[in-house]
Amino acid sequence: GARVVAECAAYGTVKDRKNIMRSLKGYTRSSLLHRDAYIAVLRLADVVDDTVTLDKNVLVELQENPDAKNKSDSPILDLALSETGSKLFLMLLPKNDEARLKYFDPYELEVLHSNPTILEKGEEVPTSKKNPDTRRMELSQHLRVSLVDLCQKHAGELLRSTSGGKVLREVNRAFSNAEVIKSIVKACDEKVDDDDEKLPIFEDPVGHLVVKHLLTDDAESGEEKEKSNSFSTLLYTKFKGKLM
Repeated sequence: GARVVAECAAYGTVKDRKNIMRSLKGYTRSSLLHRDAYIAVLRLADVVDDTVTLDKNVLVELQENPDAKNKSDSPILDLALSETGSKLFLMLLPKNDEARLKYFDPYELEVLHSNPTILEKGEEVPTSKKNPDTRRMELSQHLRVSLVDLCQKHAGELLRSTSGGKVLREVNRAFSNAEVIKSIVKACDEKVDDDDEKLPIFEDPVGHLVVKHLLTDDAESGEEKEKSNSFSTLLYTKFKGKLM
């Protein structure tokens, strides 16, 4: 069923896509957390040209906290920690296809194949007009505040999560933010009680790899950064003399 919805989104008209968006209203979060339904939401975000309408009908729901008891938590924490929910962010944030495609399995790539076309008067015509990079940039900007807030509030949880660590890394790449970097470094220095089930980040089986990837990103970045604000510099400053 989810595959059918995804194909309808890919090959449908503008009106068809608007109807699909309306039908998803109120069910975006639960769909992204579902083992099958998430792929339909991803495909919709991958082909709709009107990103403003998509934000109002589909994405806005994600920025409302579903847990009344934990209003201080990020409303997208559950999605970032989810194997399926995190795929929305991992589709939108990477700046190139090489970085993006590694997050998706063969079935997902088959459903999300680029540039769907239909036959009109003997010619193949794309069903979407907007440049895919422009679409992803616009949608990621709609989510930017929520994503940065997520990483500032929950760096420790994200670092210890396979899915969350990927999201954290891509947010840091896309929206390099001094407060996010400080939150990551602070989480690395978090004290863990002996009776706590958690391990320190540097000993955590997932956390230490995320830290490694963040350091690698700093080393490989072609962008000019203020060295004093880079993750590697702040991490070294925090743990100077304790790293050996």
